[in-house]
Amino acid sequence: MKPIDIASTQRRTTIIQHYFSMWLTRDFSKLKQVIATDCYYQECYGPAYCSFAEIQAWI
Repeated sequence: MKPIDIASTQRRTTIIQHYFSMWLTRDFSKLKQVIATDCYYQECYGPAYCSFAEIQAWI
């Protein structure tokens, strides 16, 4: 079994916390720090967004 990379796990956790914080505060000014320009994001109920520009338009 591969050992857990604690630093990487903590970094991911921090990024996810920042993302949810943006939703709670409705301040998306730092969105580019957590979402790549060539990302793919799909809602659990169907809609999909295939780029950072699409996500910005959706938000």
